[in-house]
Amino acid sequence: MEIMNAASFELRCWAHTGVRDQESQSVLGIKWDTLTDELYCVSPQVDIGFSEIVSKRKLLSIVNSIYDPIGFTSPTTLLPKLLLQKAWNNKLDWDEEILCGSAEKANLHIFTDASAYGYACCAFLRCEEEEEVKVSLVLAKSRVAPVKRLTIPRLELLGAAIGARIASTILDALKFPLKMYFWTDSMIVLGWITNTEPWNTFVGNRIKEIRELTNVEDWRVVPGDINPADLPSRSCDWSELLRSRWWEGPKWLYECPEFWPYKEINLPEEATREREPEYRTQRKIWK
Repeated sequence: MEIMNAASFELRCWAHTGVRDQESQSVLGIKWDTLTDELYCVSPQVDIGFSEIVSKRKLLSIVNSIYDPIGFTSPTTLLPKLLLQKAWNNKLDWDEEILCGSAEKANLHIFTDASAYGYACCAFLRCEEEEEVKVSLVLAKSRVAPVKRLTIPRLELLGAAIGARIASTILDALKFPLKMYFWTDSMIVLGWITNTEPWNTFVGNRIKEIRELTNVEDWRVVPGDINPADLPSRSCDWSELLRSRWWEGPKWLYECPEFWPYKEINLPEEATREREPEYRTQRKIWK
């Protein structure tokens, strides 16, 4: 202090190493641990709720809350700065949601199926990350077939209905848009969904719900032997479940979309049996 005073550098306060009651000090904005004589940066507390979106305003606040003139944390601050740059290039509003690359390359695949014993659906999330494709089982539902015996196409329709419901549930939980794909091995169900015929009450009510929750263009055909929803619809034992690809999803989901199953959708003759009967009145003219 005498040396500093002699040079007219009057110190307001001072600290030195080895003092236990003052373990942390701030030096030019950087934290200094007086016990270990080390400089360190304090990472900001990022408090983003599950349902809260990441906007340009929020991201700018996080980036500017990190004070690091030396550059200790530069590897971790590059990604938020890149996201911020992308938001500016895309001309996003201050409170508009910023989607990361994995969210933009993610899509949801809903598979539905039925047997004489029950009907089921399962949802897989497919993400493209750099040159790797990841597929994860997100949610699955199965139901026992009603006591009142229904035809297999009607059971397949019930499976498609719960598939539409869980897709809506997943989208509400994730809070960001996803490209949707709905897969069923029933051409009859696809014929009902894609045609605006006046179907009878049972079919019509469920088709109405499916059309309200999904886009007709998102429904596709998948062969029954590669439909993962086949397993929960007919039941299996634990050993078969462990041997199956239930957890990873079908192999073709890891391929490019051009290699996915494709078949033209048409209206089978059997599907037309569920049309609403047409009543005609005859008017008699008496002379």
